[in-house]
Amino acid sequence: MRTAATSARAKYMQYLESERSKEKTETKSSRGRNRNNLTVMDALLVYGQGGYGQIKFGNIPPGSDSMLMFELTERLLKDCDSTKFPKYASPNFTVRRAFTARNTGALPMYVKGFDINGKLCQGYGFRILNCQEFELKPNASKKIDIAYTPDFSLTHVERTLNIRTSQGPEGQILQYKIVATVPRHMLSFCSGALPRPQWEFYVYCACIIFSIFGILTMVGLAYMDSKRILHSTFFPFITVGIHTEKIDKENIFDLNALCTISLENR
Repeated sequence: MRTAATSARAKYMQYLESERSKEKTETKSSRGRNRNNLTVMDALLVYGQGGYGQIKFGNIPPGSDSMLMFELTERLLKDCDSTKFPKYASPNFTVRRAFTARNTGALPMYVKGFDINGKLCQGYGFRILNCQEFELKPNASKKIDIAYTPDFSLTHVERTLNIRTSQGPEGQILQYKIVATVPRHMLSFCSGALPRPQWEFYVYCACIIFSIFGILTMVGLAYMDSKRILHSTFFPFITVGIHTEKIDKENIFDLNALCTISLENR
């Protein structure tokens, strides 16, 4: 129900826009009077006609439910086999399409720039290759090349292409839906074929070195702590035990010694 209501509202807005366009382009006439010194008064019939500029991008009017599609099929993703490329090589996953911007109005329009959801010229994998400003004369057209490079994190990417024009006193932004799709079963397969960054090897070596240094430091600290524990608790206990044993051996009760002492006393 919500989709039907949105579609009906969009059609109604297009109808209102077409009616306004008819009013703007209708020929108007008026009579005027001109005073001069010869004929005193002359009657003049004045004609005027309004006009406007309107851009269709990819033969799609702005605000339409139609979308600018980038469909990546399995044939286009044949470079996903990572065994055919070196680890740091760059397989080509970029899809490029050319769209025609046509001025269907009666007045020239000046295109000031493009952005993808607020990001100038490129963003979210999309990139406008010829993002310069240009002017479109009435019934003139210009091809705009847009490229899309997936990162294989989503199967469906939908963003808004904004075209900033000179239409109106403060300029007008024309919005178009731009969509890219990737087969779901190709995500995991193709993500492994993405080129690794050049700095990854150096980061890997640095992590290995720091890990070895950390392990050696922990072993050294453990050895020093074990020596401290032994010298503070275990070794003193053994020393005290040996000294006590010597004293006990010296104080053994000997009857022969007692007899000898008693005989000497006599």
